[in-house]
Amino acid sequence: MITEKTSGKAIHGVWEKGGAHVKALYARDDRKLMIINSDINITPHFYCIVNSWYNNAAKLSIGRYPVAITERNLSRDRTMHASLALSPGSGEDIVWEINVEGQTSYGEEVFTLINGAIHIEFLTESYYFDQDFVRLAFRLYNSTGIPVTYVIRNNPTPTRVLLINNGETRIL
Repeated sequence: MITEKTSGKAIHGVWEKGGAHVKALYARDDRKLMIINSDINITPHFYCIVNSWYNNAAKLSIGRYPVAITERNLSRDRTMHASLALSPGSGEDIVWEINVEGQTSYGEEVFTLINGAIHIEFLTESYYFDQDFVRLAFRLYNSTGIPVTYVIRNNPTPTRVLLINNGETRIL
């Protein structure tokens, strides 16, 4: 981190990555770092794609990157609910489970941490019409003690991604 300016819980940061300066607005608390609409390129451990209702693809796709067999999809023109649970496994393993309204995928593995964290990336698509109600309410359960970083790209207004932690909803 080169510079950091704090305003409430939001932090405007500039840091060096591969010789280039990267700017981002992010918020930080005990176990997570949320990066909002940044140009940071980090290979995520998990990904989530939230499309427009008018896109022919699934409206929600979420999985363990890059393993497509772990992907869960759902198409609803409303707020959809998904969660990721991370817990200690045997040895250095981390047990993970993705749940998308009853559809689950899971695994147990050793994660290669990037900057000491597990990364989740959300890619969202713009709204095209006022009758598009696709949104995601995402909840993270993390009992590993490892920080989790959220990267949200192209988040339109109103937001497509709602992060729910400890009963508190954060609209990013």
